[in-house]
Amino acid sequence: MLHKTWSISFWAIAALLLVIPVGCKDGKTIADAINTEFCEDLDGDGFGPGCVDAEGNLATDCDDADPDVHETAQGYVDADQDGIGGREPVAICAGRPLTGESEITGDCDDHDASAFTEVTGYQDRDGDSYTAETPVVQCTDGSLPAGLLASASASVDCDDDDDAIHPGA
Repeated sequence: MLHKTWSISFWAIAALLLVIPVGCKDGKTIADAINTEFCEDLDGDGFGPGCVDAEGNLATDCDDADPDVHETAQGYVDADQDGIGGREPVAICAGRPLTGESEITGDCDDHDASAFTEVTGYQDRDGDSYTAETPVVQCTDGSLPAGLLASASASVDCDDDDDAIHPGA
């Protein structure tokens, strides 16, 4: 019986606290006072840790030192800091990625700033312009490295380690 009395009393008090003004000069309610007490908004934009917007949604701020920035967006870890992130998503400030973050993904080697995009080519290790039949993919700066040609030769190199041995030699 005591438990039942407590639950009724608890809900009655909770309901009263949410609708009765706290007695502040400006007529704020308990909910307003709680939000004000726990909402720390350092840049004055209405967003900050613990802040709640008019609809009751959490209004966080990813950069509470800048009043023009508060929204988070999906970004990517950019370990080599070349401006292109790897495949690991992280939350970043929208429009303001920090060092080591990027809004762009697709870096094929996020530990080498000079290699960030994949190119497809045909190997010609011996430099005789006869290539292997099967294309290979390499991570580069976007250009074909030495020993890789953009298209396959008409005839496949039968020994790509010796430039004197090829079809037509």
